[in-house]
Amino acid sequence: MNLESGKEGMQDFGPRVSEMPVRRRANVRTPLQSRESGSGDVLLVANLTAHAGPVNCLIVSPDHLFFVSCSDDKTVKIWDTARLERNVTSKPRHTYAQHHARVTALCTIERTHCFASAAEDGSLHVVRVHVSQSGSLPKYNKTSIIREHRIDHPGEYITCLAHYNSGAFLYLIYWSPSDNQLETSSNLLYGTTHGSVTLLDLRTMRVLQQLDNPIHFGGIMTMCLDKNRTWLVTGTLSGMLVLWDLRFGLMLRSWKVGSAIQPGIATRVHACSVHPVQSQWVVVASETRPYPGDTQGTVLVEIWNIEGGHLVDCLVTRQPSKALHGQDTTVIASNTNRFAASMSSSPADAISMLVHSRGVKGREESLSATEEIAADRRVWQPDVRALAVGLEFGGQSNAPMLTVKEDFVLTGGRYPIPDRRQKAELGFIITGSEDRKLRLWHLGRADCSMLISGGDPERPPPKFRSVCLHRP
Repeated sequence: MNLESGKEGMQDFGPRVSEMPVRRRANVRTPLQSRESGSGDVLLVANLTAHAGPVNCLIVSPDHLFFVSCSDDKTVKIWDTARLERNVTSKPRHTYAQHHARVTALCTIERTHCFASAAEDGSLHVVRVHVSQSGSLPKYNKTSIIREHRIDHPGEYITCLAHYNSGAFLYLIYWSPSDNQLETSSNLLYGTTHGSVTLLDLRTMRVLQQLDNPIHFGGIMTMCLDKNRTWLVTGTLSGMLVLWDLRFGLMLRSWKVGSAIQPGIATRVHACSVHPVQSQWVVVASETRPYPGDTQGTVLVEIWNIEGGHLVDCLVTRQPSKALHGQDTTVIASNTNRFAASMSSSPADAISMLVHSRGVKGREESLSATEEIAADRRVWQPDVRALAVGLEFGGQSNAPMLTVKEDFVLTGGRYPIPDRRQKAELGFIITGSEDRKLRLWHLGRADCSMLISGGDPERPPPKFRSVCLHRP
């Protein structure tokens, strides 16, 4: 009876959809491992300028039928991937405008055409996109709100979202043919500006669990889940990474980003994600800082081993000397192995930094038109604000065509899942930074990495290499 009532409670989310992308054309993309160093086949398809403010988040539907964007203009826009590939249109299919404040976070609802969106007024909406695949192009109907939630604490709002289905493994009864898992709950995780993580059941809209960071850690900026949904890592405003056990609601470990490179410095975390190859590693992007021993080097991304609590890799950009006449951003992938400190800043310093950041935000909102032009001309820091990780997709070489559901966009078809050695050769990280540069980091071969956009066309492309500083 409980199972049947749960099924009825999820009917308004629509039918189940495939987690594999809809394949509409033959994939002729050359894999990364077959490219020569410095060569790239990057082509700008379109500039999507429908939003009237900064874009805060992008998500893709499970079957890659559409993708969703949110912005400071209080809207959420839905983009049709099929029409974008065919007609290169720059107009969205739908605009969701039911939020009354800046939309700060998005996430997809697993195996559905639904997404969750959160705004600065504390509101949380779960929206269904009514779309049907008929013929070569899908047909879209109006969107509808199927769930609503609001944070009661004044001034608190959601900064990051994540969704996953949980259930018990049952055999010989009713199971999902894809993974033999009977879904019993639809869980939505969200982190807030007051440093709390809440687990919400979308079937009953009840709070199942709440995890509270120490107040001096600051607000939660980002978070990432492992594929088994057993642990969670949150990144905070004060630069703290916190490891949580979701099964028991316990905080296992906390450490500071950048403490292994420059102890005592406070750097807020911008983004984090699970490493595409090593399941116990996380990729973390925070405020940039100089790399020790190199006055022109800047740390962009750190890779941490959460099991041992130590720094594994660093992605570093370096400015060459003017005598070399090279590209302004020569990028180096540096390997290191130093243990992190537990806590370096006092609670008072962290709270004052939080107040200062809110004041800076208020001043940025009150800039005049002349000040905005001057700010646009200033030298942008290479802080990585967004990153995507995954495995290589496409296949024209000796490497097998892969299908791994828990990772990034991969090719369709049923092929064997690669082992760890194959994953290490195919893994990649894409970073987008404030200096308007997109970089692709090849984890197997550093020389196959490339600058996707933002380079100076009059200068040669940057060179990527791997430097081992400390062997484990």
